[in-house]
Amino acid sequence: MAHTYIRNHIKNNAESPFGQFYIMYKIHKGMKDGKWPTRPVCSDVTGLLHGLAKWVTEELLPLAKQQPSYFKDSFALKDLLMAIQLPPNARFFTADAESMYTNIPTEAALEAISAFIITKRGDNIFSEALISALRLVFRFNFLKFGDTYWQQISGTAMGTPPAPAWAILYCALYENNL
Repeated sequence: MAHTYIRNHIKNNAESPFGQFYIMYKIHKGMKDGKWPTRPVCSDVTGLLHGLAKWVTEELLPLAKQQPSYFKDSFALKDLLMAIQLPPNARFFTADAESMYTNIPTEAALEAISAFIITKRGDNIFSEALISALRLVFRFNFLKFGDTYWQQISGTAMGTPPAPAWAILYCALYENNL
């Protein structure tokens, strides 16, 4: 079934086989110096590797969901936090990664996540296929911006399907080594 999806996707996007670059306003952050902060997005929906990226997502998600720091969404986080009984004098602290996707080093993430996949799934043809697909998706992200074409060589594109699972795994592996 996956191979049919990938073939159909390639056929349907053969005319424009590159991802698209665009900017999203971060309206939730508020204006700074009279300007809205922005987030760059490299959407690969029309890209040749999108079908493969969707398959990679389906393979990475179960591994990401097994991580102790994983939660599905902000509603799940709220539920987890509401269940915690804290003493009256307790202080609660939060932290956030700044520009997390763009700061994930591609080669280091490939190395760490590949080793993790082999540890969890074994050193076999299925693990090798997933690792090869990861390399393709994260090393060969080409996109169109206006009438120019670019290759992303650093960081993780927000618009590629496995980006959330990839980021969860990379950060969890980092956290687990602290």
